Amino acid sequence: MSILKKTAQMLKNSMHLLVFVNLVFAATTFSLLYFTGRRIQTYVLMIYSYAPALQELESVLSEDVSLTDLNKLNEALAVINQSYKMILIITIVSMIIFLLVWCFFQGLEWKMAYSSLKKKIRLDELFDKNYLKYVLRFGLVTIPAFLILFPSFYFFIAQAKTFLLSIIVNMYNLTETAGHVSYLIMALLFLIILFTSYFTIIIYVLLNKYKLLESIKKSFITGIKRIHVLLPIHLICLLIIIPIVYLDSYLIKFLDFKIAAVLSLLAYFAIIAYYQILMVSLLEKS
Repeated sequence: MSILKKTAQMLKNSMHLLVFVNLVFAATTFSLLYFTGRRIQTYVLMIYSYAPALQELESVLSEDVSLTDLNKLNEALAVINQSYKMILIITIVSMIIFLLVWCFFQGLEWKMAYSSLKKKIRLDELFDKNYLKYVLRFGLVTIPAFLILFPSFYFFIAQAKTFLLSIIVNMYNLTETAGHVSYLIMALLFLIILFTSYFTIIIYVLLNKYKLLESIKKSFITGIKRIHVLLPIHLICLLIIIPIVYLDSYLIKFLDFKIAAVLSLLAYFAIIAYYQILMVSLLEKS
């Protein structure tokens, strides 16, 4: 069976469920971000509420300080210190929860994509006794990948923004300085993002067939051996996803914001689902 026929059959078997799981994942992530943001905002406002009192105390520190002023200063510093601690705790806990949510839903999606090779899938059939073991292996692969990808992506975006700003400055002969752009660092960061995500995706697929260490070993063998086929598909997917993320900013010119956001999400999830199915079909015999 050709790849096109195989992927078409797999799309028929699992596309609706893959999009549905992605929607649930997006809703869960949004809820987590909303709750985290509100809690952090509460503590930030608490810190700001003590700013006038600290400024007032600062003006009298050079003079004779009364016991009342010292008590006020200690109280303000204690509240600010506690608020900073809570912000840090909330941030760390939310990142851990997000990682768990990511592993659960993304692990489910890759398992669904792989199961669609053989038959039309049902969600209840995927949660067997081996599913938790699969999610655990999935998480052990995801954690180091995140530790590499997040800072790499952050610094790449920072360099890209500086690069775009420098183009605008030069184009319009502005007096502002755009900052220094290192094209070598940008290229290295892009390669790190590309190949880390590339081999991680291959491992995700192979985890359905092999144990963790064997999946990692085979991912490098397969990824290098078939790089002429797999890497271009992976790269094309990355290049398509970037404009899709910003599709809503274009659609709101013609549609209501909510409709534009929903259409953008559905387009994004459909592309991700097809990419997952295509990678699974290509790696079926690896």
